[in-house]
Amino acid sequence: MTDYKAIADGVIEKLFEFEKATDWTKAKETKEIKTFYKHSPELDGRMFKVEFVIDAPVEKVVAVIMDIENHHKWNSSIESISVIEQINEDMKVIYSVTPSHLGGLVSHRDFCDLVGVRHFQEKDVHVIYDVSVDHPECPPVKKYVRARNYPSGHLLYKVDGDPNKTRIVDFIQSEMHLSPKALIDRLIPFLIPAYLKDLSNGVKEL
Repeated sequence: MTDYKAIADGVIEKLFEFEKATDWTKAKETKEIKTFYKHSPELDGRMFKVEFVIDAPVEKVVAVIMDIENHHKWNSSIESISVIEQINEDMKVIYSVTPSHLGGLVSHRDFCDLVGVRHFQEKDVHVIYDVSVDHPECPPVKKYVRARNYPSGHLLYKVDGDPNKTRIVDFIQSEMHLSPKALIDRLIPFLIPAYLKDLSNGVKEL
């Protein structure tokens, strides 16, 4: 039997390590978003750190992100998504399919991921973690390229002085099996502003 709690513990530990790391290189900064990259310790390529603020309380943002069945209502980076297994109230295995991107250069990908949320009172941070797992009800299918998320997730903090805003630090490290590999460096900066816009709309509408 898979020890999902142990997997989650390991991912969360790594997310806090990523947050403390000092070897990030700034890739791009706009008024809304800061994007950084560094070599991934998990895969042959880069991982990314993204910082942005959402105009909604932390609890609302967490609720929208963790409401997996309703992602199709706001998340344009997802073509389909479903819960494969509900481990407990705050942890589940999900299956998702992403649309093609970059004018068809990146075809559909599918993922089988463990996702969950945990609140750390001492840090006053909510951690939403995401990592790919193997699951008997989530086998690879021929029509999609099976991609893999290595330890990834969001750290969600209250903004001092404004309880209606949430500061998010997002860590992304995905093996998309792209050729050439440099396509990931084009794909992630393309997806980030779209995700910020989608999430901002999601917290308003749901």
